[in-house]
Amino acid sequence: MDVSVSIPFVLLPVFGFMRCSLPEITADVYKIKEGNYEYPRKIIKGADVGDITLEQGVSIFNSDFGDWMRKGVVGQVSPKNLLIVQFSRINPNQTPDFSGNFGGAFSLEFAVRVPGRAWLLKECRPARYKPGSDLDAMSQDISVASLDISMEEFVELSLGV
Repeated sequence: MDVSVSIPFVLLPVFGFMRCSLPEITADVYKIKEGNYEYPRKIIKGADVGDITLEQGVSIFNSDFGDWMRKGVVGQVSPKNLLIVQFSRINPNQTPDFSGNFGGAFSLEFAVRVPGRAWLLKECRPARYKPGSDLDAMSQDISVASLDISMEEFVELSLGV
């Protein structure tokens, strides 16, 4: 979910993702040898945040990943702050089915699930886009689009569930 001013349609929480990698931080450790001491002291002098990957099944009317990447390459879009929410499985059988009200296109069961953890990704930019799976005439697999997102930092939020 985009928590910036403009929300790309694909990042609305209704759709979700087939797969989403989580962000990671890698510390830059500096070793200092002190006098005759056998072991060096280790000091963290910085950190680097890795990219994440979002994957979603390809559909005919959804080109939001590609649009965001194209606009990012030509400088027409500013960085976004994104929020990834991991929902818990509390009371999964008590969620009402609203799919009949929307022609069976999707259900709103995400709206009644309890969030467990979240990550706020700051200053996100598209880094790599693949519009679908490689083409294979013998495969019956669903085509999956992927988007790598580069960020400057992230904050992990525990929602106390």
